[in-house]
Amino acid sequence: MVRRSAQRQRGKRTRPVKRMVLIGTEGRNKTEKSYFKNFNQIQNQFIVKLSSGNSTDAMGIVEDIRKSRDNEENFRHDDLAFAVFDADLWRTQGNQIQEAFHCAKRQNIEVILSNPCFEVWFVLHFEDGKSPYNSSNGVIDRLKQHVPDYQKNKDIFGLLRERMNEAIYHAEQLREYHEGKKTSEQNPMTDVDRVVKLLCGTGRGNSCSEGVQVGSLSK
Repeated sequence: MVRRSAQRQRGKRTRPVKRMVLIGTEGRNKTEKSYFKNFNQIQNQFIVKLSSGNSTDAMGIVEDIRKSRDNEENFRHDDLAFAVFDADLWRTQGNQIQEAFHCAKRQNIEVILSNPCFEVWFVLHFEDGKSPYNSSNGVIDRLKQHVPDYQKNKDIFGLLRERMNEAIYHAEQLREYHEGKKTSEQNPMTDVDRVVKLLCGTGRGNSCSEGVQVGSLSK
């Protein structure tokens, strides 16, 4: 478990503690969990924690985050919580995902959506990725053109890290490209860059694209 503490200096001042970023994902997917956990190794401004629970439905993910936040004694008013959804949940859960969006907003939890799936963010590290997909499998097939040995739940953070700025740029360009469309019609798209920019900053000198080397990322 990652712990944070305020170390008391001589005199009255204390060293500021790191802000916490609490992230909830679909319980069956290790891809997102592995990806976000790696940020604890390459930046020192935030502590990234994953919510407990293994819910696979949108409302359950939001509820898991709420419970984790309530049970986290170190969670402060300026800490942040994110719910990471795949838009393909719409195909199986219909109106429930809209209800989950509203519930997350009431709970001050920001929704991070990818359409059709999280791996769109990975593809954007290699191309602008504006061509629409019929399914999540299409995204995986596209990613394999760049990472031939990729498979679901494989941790490729070390490979992606040096291309992070390109991915952020492509995600921002996609957002402009889809401006004015309904969320469900924005294919492909991803909001993952919003979390990455928060954790790392932007530009060539961001704190995640250089510096500390990532260790064994497959563990």
